[in-house]
Amino acid sequence: MRYNAILIALLITACAPEENEQASPDTESTTMEFIESELLGDVTLWLSKSGELYREDELKALSKTITADQAVELYTYLRDNGERWESEWRESFISLFPQSESKLPEIAEADRWQTEVFEVIAAGELQGVKDFIQETGILENIKFDPADTYQEGQSMGFTDKVDYIPFDFFPVQVENEDGDYPVSYAREKGLTEIADYLQSVIDELSQRYRNAYEAGRKSKG
Repeated sequence: MRYNAILIALLITACAPEENEQASPDTESTTMEFIESELLGDVTLWLSKSGELYREDELKALSKTITADQAVELYTYLRDNGERWESEWRESFISLFPQSESKLPEIAEADRWQTEVFEVIAAGELQGVKDFIQETGILENIKFDPADTYQEGQSMGFTDKVDYIPFDFFPVQVENEDGDYPVSYAREKGLTEIADYLQSVIDELSQRYRNAYEAGRKSKG
């Protein structure tokens, strides 16, 4: 399941992996001897939380010591284990590992939703936007496990009330090259019904997170 980060500026301190936080269990079995397991675990964990690459200075240093094929191996690992859409972090990866650019695999078709969402909005048809959201499966696929959600919220400093949702929801909260988001983009074009519908999708997913957090809190007594 893949999520995008929301309000990262507010949460970056709380979300950053602690030194003793358990890395992804897959990192222990990786054969990538060119990268330390702790670094790989931290990068993978932070990518899953935020959609961003963490510990950039160390990754830049690593880039100078590995081959293009090894960089691609690292990219593939992050793609398969980071639980994020590639388009969120692909350009950052290329800037850190430029030797990999010509050898990276093509982005998955679903990742193209990042640009397609703006195209369907610009077409101005509410039903077309609804069909697009149905195609993505976001309302059917995104569910929150109460125990995991509560643990996540606790690591971010939440107590009884969830004020901020630590995710945004791809592709209804993704930024285009002009810095616009789908809801604001629709409103700027005067497409109020489309903007309201997209906001209702965000609100529904946010409420699911809050409900799961509350269920997790109650289960902890």
